Amino acid sequence: MLNDTAKRYGWGSIALHWLGAALVIALFLVGEQLEELGRGPARDDVLWLHVSLGSIAVVLLTARIVWRLVQRSPEPPPQPRALRLLSILMLWALLALIAVLIVSGPLIQWTAGRPIFVFDLFNIPSPLPTMRGLHEALEEVHDTAAHLLIPLVLLHVLGALKHLVIDRDGSFMRMIRVRSSG
Repeated sequence: MLNDTAKRYGWGSIALHWLGAALVIALFLVGEQLEELGRGPARDDVLWLHVSLGSIAVVLLTARIVWRLVQRSPEPPPQPRALRLLSILMLWALLALIAVLIVSGPLIQWTAGRPIFVFDLFNIPSPLPTMRGLHEALEEVHDTAAHLLIPLVLLHVLGALKHLVIDRDGSFMRMIRVRSSG
């Protein structure tokens, strides 16, 4: 079952969720290394990895956002109205920050006059001239969005654990596996 139903997430949602989560975590960790390195070959290698992973993330996370916009979400478990509203706001805040990251990332490269390199497979040349001021502003936006993502991801994980340990309502398991029924 690829598509979501009223009761379950399909493999499409599950795969996009976990692959996206793994990429976001990897990108954050690699990006944190970038902040600690001065100019030089070591930083260039870490930047190459960050941009290459980011190139994959742009495609995957864009697919995740589009998928969520066109797929019917499973019905949430019964919960107080305030918690339901909070979970909806959390989802959209996470997706909005991810959208900011996938737009600002490529623009950071291009406004520095650099191509986007995807491992050593191919490059996407910059369609923009070097724009130092915009580049620096985009770096700030990108860094701020990445750091705002941390508390939202932590709240998301805590919410998932609440559903698993306290509520025991099956919500957590819906994002782990797909059952053939319903």
